[in-house]
Amino acid sequence: MFSSLMLAAVLVAVPTRTTPVEVLAVCRFNAALADETLMHHLVELTAVVTEIERDGIGGYIVRLDAEAHESDFIGRVEIHCHFVGTARPALAGIKPGEAVTIRGVPRELRDHLSFPLDKNVRIKMKDCELLVAAP
Repeated sequence: MFSSLMLAAVLVAVPTRTTPVEVLAVCRFNAALADETLMHHLVELTAVVTEIERDGIGGYIVRLDAEAHESDFIGRVEIHCHFVGTARPALAGIKPGEAVTIRGVPRELRDHLSFPLDKNVRIKMKDCELLVAAP
């Protein structure tokens, strides 16, 4: 019963709409905001697909990357969107460099922004679905 209530709450939740560059900016400046708006919340990301690979257990991972190059900050974000195997036909239609919109729930955020040489944010999104592929 409790799990069905949680599922119902997720289904009616309004997703946070963002891009990988905006995610990087949020993670850089405000960890509390990243937790409040991203982690374990429904998120819609619009970005160019970097790569689609197998996850090794029958599903697929769509990777979205972005970079920021500013005078006081150089950073990269890598977002891994995990799809079930039944998403294969939709994912197979994505062309290299094509922009898409993906909905999912970020479950893991690794923030290495304090590293002096390699400033990165890595996010794993679960329960992903492809909403829009560019025409």
